[in-house]
Amino acid sequence: MNSNSIFLLGAGFTKAVYPNAPLNVELLQAIIDGGGNAISKYREKYHTDDIEKLLTRFDLDAIDSKEMSGDRSIIEDEISSYFSQYRFCNFSDEIPIWLKIFANNILRSNDTIVSLSYDCFL
Repeated sequence: MNSNSIFLLGAGFTKAVYPNAPLNVELLQAIIDGGGNAISKYREKYHTDDIEKLLTRFDLDAIDSKEMSGDRSIIEDEISSYFSQYRFCNFSDEIPIWLKIFANNILRSNDTIVSLSYDCFL
């Protein structure tokens, strides 16, 4: 299937829509505060507040560990669960008009959206 248009969304996209959304430097703590017990365990293990470093070290260590591969799935669920509050389908009056125009008038069938964010907002 060919794309008509490709849209590249940067890390600030979700923050532009939801001002209370965490920036990358705030993300690990926000997930933990939202009930991320598995990711909290690895923050303590790796002594970092940087989600990028934590996940990179985790993935390297998990290559030969069945226990950790199970934890990876749990961590993915924690991240996904946290970001469920920032779903595109949750249109409300708080959603900026530019996003409604983007969704309703600009996006077309077979367009591709590439996101550089963890939330995969769109």
